[in-house]
Amino acid sequence: MARSVTKIDPSFLTPLARILAAWAIPRMPAWITPNQVTVSGLLVNLIGGIAFYLAGQNRGWFWLAITCLILNWVADNLDGELARARKQTSEQGFFLDIVLDQIGVMLVTLGIAFSSYAYDFPFLMLCQLSYQLMSFVTLMHIIMRQRFPLGRLSPAEGRLGLIILALLTYMWPGPLSIIAGHTLGWFEWGMIVTIPLAILERIIGAVRLYQELTPPVASN
Repeated sequence: MARSVTKIDPSFLTPLARILAAWAIPRMPAWITPNQVTVSGLLVNLIGGIAFYLAGQNRGWFWLAITCLILNWVADNLDGELARARKQTSEQGFFLDIVLDQIGVMLVTLGIAFSSYAYDFPFLMLCQLSYQLMSFVTLMHIIMRQRFPLGRLSPAEGRLGLIILALLTYMWPGPLSIIAGHTLGWFEWGMIVTIPLAILERIIGAVRLYQELTPPVASN
């Protein structure tokens, strides 16, 4: 790559991801490229989004959705490790990783938002917009300081949270409460609890980044 970007990933799942990558990479065929792994991550997100939607008709589809979330986590961690191990890192690969991750999150969110167990579509779309805003703050770190901070509430924790919510909805379906005319289920409550914490973390990161930047200089 023309510029080196430092990835900062404090997720408690990161050590497990590195162990998995260390086991898998030596066993992967030479014809599999990092970009192919990245694209496969998008494909399983597409299947996962469809499965989340179909789970509204038959809860058994939650198991496929959960499997896709796990496979996407594997692919998301494996593509970069594979690229570094084979010295195939590139700007194109980095671009593909960032863009397809964003599309994948959108596909999964839409699958959940259009399902029958998601009771407040506008609220879930607001959560999707919030995620895009948080991603923009991360992108500013990359542009301004060549850092890629994922934060404590990283995509790995996001997938784990969705798995937990899927299991709760599978075991105890139906709305949980009605507040101010809004029906809320497991997924709505999950977003209510986690999204503000994630936004707060990104705000703190944005303020710290702003403080690092060079202030304007008064001209003579």
